[in-house]
Amino acid sequence: MNNLPLDKGGFVWYIITMMSEKTFEVSWAFGETTFINARDEAHARRVAVGMGRAMALGGVLWVLPAEVAKQAEDVVNSL
Repeated sequence: MNNLPLDKGGFVWYIITMMSEKTFEVSWAFGETTFINARDEAHARRVAVGMGRAMALGGVLWVLPAEVAKQAEDVVNSL
């Protein structure tokens, strides 16, 4: 019998789900930023709010896709 993890349906579902996630940049009230992998912006915000409570990072100021945050940083730096 082959007991490789890929034979398990749940593991395959997990891999497919992870492949569809995007990276989001989160800005916290106390001046820190963090990167979170999530399915969409709403999911990233829910994760960030939970992290903020658990790790005492303060409130969430904004959640942006990492690509947008990078473009915004480049624009600010060019001013």
